[in-house]
Amino acid sequence: MVRQVSPYRDAPPVAPPVDRYLAAWERLAASRSRAGWGAFLGVSAAIVGGGLLSLVSHGAAAAFVAVTALAIGAGLESQRFSCPRCEKPFFRDGKRRAAPAEACVHCGLRIGAREADETAKGTLAGHAEK
Repeated sequence: MVRQVSPYRDAPPVAPPVDRYLAAWERLAASRSRAGWGAFLGVSAAIVGGGLLSLVSHGAAAAFVAVTALAIGAGLESQRFSCPRCEKPFFRDGKRRAAPAEACVHCGLRIGAREADETAKGTLAGHAEK
């Protein structure tokens, strides 16, 4: 026996298309947030821990170096971000780096751009290299 679907049943909801650029910008923002908090907590821990360790032993320098290394590692995470358009490093062009860059150093994609905007302009498939 074949079960009939009622003609009055609603169609299943269709998920909106995923904007790859928006997802990439959210990852970049989360990475920058982790780097900022890592630096803040790392410096705070180094100051407090260094003060406490200097009272107990001479390990303050070692604690400061360890926490500083963790903070630097958190900052490097955001520097490894890949451009969602050209998939090359967003902030690095060979040996040169543009830390406060607002656009990809390779293709010029600005932070916060949406894939839908580029599709409407027709620039997604044939973006020009710098």
